[in-house]
Amino acid sequence: MKALLGVATVVAAVLGGCQARQPSSELTTPVQKGELEGDISSCVSARDAADSSAESADTSLIQKEARVDELRENNTERKEQFKRDHDDLVSAIEQSETAVQLIKASRPEEALVAIRSLRSGESNAAKEMPDIPSAEGSAYDFHSHGVISTLETLADDFRTEKHDIETAELAANHEFEAAELGLKAEIANLKKALEDYRGASAAKTSEIAEKQRELGRTVAAINEDMGVVKDLMSSCKEQEDAWTQRSKMRADELTALAQAIAIIESKVKDIEYRNKRIALTASSTQRLKEIARKVAVSASNAKKHQRTVKAAAGAVLLELRAHREADVRSQIIALLKSRARALRSTVLTSVATRMEEDTLAKIKSLIESMIERLLQEESEEAEHKGWCDMELTKVNQKKRTSTEDKAQYEAEMEQLTAALAKTEEEIGQLTTQIHEIDQQLIQMTATRAEEQKENEASIQDAKEGAEAVGAALDVLAQFYSNAAAAAHPPAAIIETRASYRQEPDAPFTEPYNGSQGEATGILGMLETIQTDFKRTVDETRRFESKAVAEHDKLSREMKSNMSSKQQELKAKGQYKVEKGTALTEATSSRDAAQTALELAMGELEKLKPACIEAGTTYDERKARREEEIDALKEALEIFEGTSFSGSSSPFARLVQRQLDKVSRDLTCPMASH
Repeated sequence: MKALLGVATVVAAVLGGCQARQPSSELTTPVQKGELEGDISSCVSARDAADSSAESADTSLIQKEARVDELRENNTERKEQFKRDHDDLVSAIEQSETAVQLIKASRPEEALVAIRSLRSGESNAAKEMPDIPSAEGSAYDFHSHGVISTLETLADDFRTEKHDIETAELAANHEFEAAELGLKAEIANLKKALEDYRGASAAKTSEIAEKQRELGRTVAAINEDMGVVKDLMSSCKEQEDAWTQRSKMRADELTALAQAIAIIESKVKDIEYRNKRIALTASSTQRLKEIARKVAVSASNAKKHQRTVKAAAGAVLLELRAHREADVRSQIIALLKSRARALRSTVLTSVATRMEEDTLAKIKSLIESMIERLLQEESEEAEHKGWCDMELTKVNQKKRTSTEDKAQYEAEMEQLTAALAKTEEEIGQLTTQIHEIDQQLIQMTATRAEEQKENEASIQDAKEGAEAVGAALDVLAQFYSNAAAAAHPPAAIIETRASYRQEPDAPFTEPYNGSQGEATGILGMLETIQTDFKRTVDETRRFESKAVAEHDKLSREMKSNMSSKQQELKAKGQYKVEKGTALTEATSSRDAAQTALELAMGELEKLKPACIEAGTTYDERKARREEEIDALKEALEIFEGTSFSGSSSPFARLVQRQLDKVSRDLTCPMASH
């Protein structure tokens, strides 16, 4: 027994070590993996937002820089045009003043040369200079006052125009500098924002890479931990099964030996010829005890002990067959008490106690009723065990399914929440962009309408000016044409008039036909003005047509862009509704899974008192009850037996069975080794 207790202590220590090596809280759990995946998803969303902002800032930066280049190019062209116009006006003013001075100095020929030299230029100012006719011919009359007035008026107009373009140049230059300064500030801000966005994107990319590496390490750790846990549980289960089998085998072996010893002792003390057989009986009992001791010490000598037991069994049977006068009551009571002590059975103890008090007539009935009661209890407990196993399987399946569903829906909710946040941000950006395009369209349409109104007014003014100048030209041309014709009568009339009367010489040799030379300059100037009016009409119309085409093209592009963004906004809105619905459904499903899990846990708690034993297990109770039934059946066989002659005696068969069992138990450990 001491050896068996030592083996039990060692095995218990091994099993305790298995329990101590159960998976601890330090192992990596799937919760850590889920947290890392959530962090990576958040970082990806932040990086995408930074990339989108950087792309938008880069596009705006390109547009602003192009606008600066366009402003500078337009400013350069405007300055060049201003320089040409300014130089023309300065030259025209100087030459006009020179011509006036020459005319006032009665030097018409030099003035004519100066004016014609000015008119030969390519500027508009030069073309507006009046012409002075040649001084040749007797009919020439130098009307200096009209020309001087005209030249002075033109010089004043040139000065006014020069002042106007200088003022306009200053304003345009100021406007250019302000616009350029504003665009430079916007470009600097955009570059700073672009740098910040790209820095944020790079930081998030680095963080994503680090999180992914950490996720890889976490997954590897989880897989490694799960393998360790699986191997540990498998090893502990094998050790537990081995310990259970070996413990039961040794317990059965010791029980059988104890039973044989008890039967022999109880039998020997009631035999009439005690003194005659005491030495042989004591020897048999001592030999059985020695067998039990050797079984507990070592299983390696099982075959040797088996031969010893068989020899001892033969000797015991010879002795027992010689003593047929055994007391049946004492034998049965001793058997039941022995088995009661071995099994710690209150049932067998109570039966043995009642048998000491009752008569032999009642003993058989008592044993049979007790066997029936134990069989009934076994049937009822087996039925209850089947029901418990089925209910526990159902509840555990519900618990496992609910837990998996809950985890799945929570992961789906996390993904849907991130998608909704990104979609809402994109919807906000699209709404802002659509509003900006709409405002630009409104502003552009208003500007185009105002510009069209100004162009139409310019065309109308130029038309009216051209018509007025044309009417003036018609009047002057008709007058000077008629005057020229009237100044040259037909030669026949002159000759006839001369033949009738010889008149004295007149102071003028030719008739006056008006200031034809000065009129030519005035008519030329008016024609130039009329041409300018017509050119203004044509150029304004071309400008208006070009502006209309550009406005229509830009308007179509902006409307197309806005329509595309509106469609995208509509799609994003529908996507948001779908994801919101999916999130609601996932939340509802998660709540349902949580409710199902709580119900399963509640059902499991309800089943624990009835189905999960806190003390002995069902198998232990079943084995114990079967041993109690076997003990009662053996007692019944002993009671029903009338003699011990031969091997058919119940008591002999009982002892033989116990010895055979000891022999088998000794053989099995040897085979296992």
